[in-house]
Amino acid sequence: MIENQIDENETSKENKDANAAVSGGLRKTHLGFELKENAVLTDDDVMELLSVGATTLRKYRDEGCLSFSQAPIGDKRWYRGSDIIEFLNACHVQAYR
Repeated sequence: MIENQIDENETSKENKDANAAVSGGLRKTHLGFELKENAVLTDDDVMELLSVGATTLRKYRDEGCLSFSQAPIGDKRWYRGSDIIEFLNACHVQAYR
């Protein structure tokens, strides 16, 4: 499960420099991604985080599986970190063994 908050004090200076910042609330680490609930993500951020393409992301939006905000004019969309976490929790399948 994705951590709800990043504790900046837990990461050493070397790890901070090695981590590639994708956006303000999303950080790529050697273990994957860390995501803040209050992060605001773009389409590209979400596609990278979920390892999906534009068509799959559009399907998640169109079918109402993933909440988003959209600019009144144009095709710019934003996603909250909390909505991504909610989406992942809704898709989670518990181990049965």
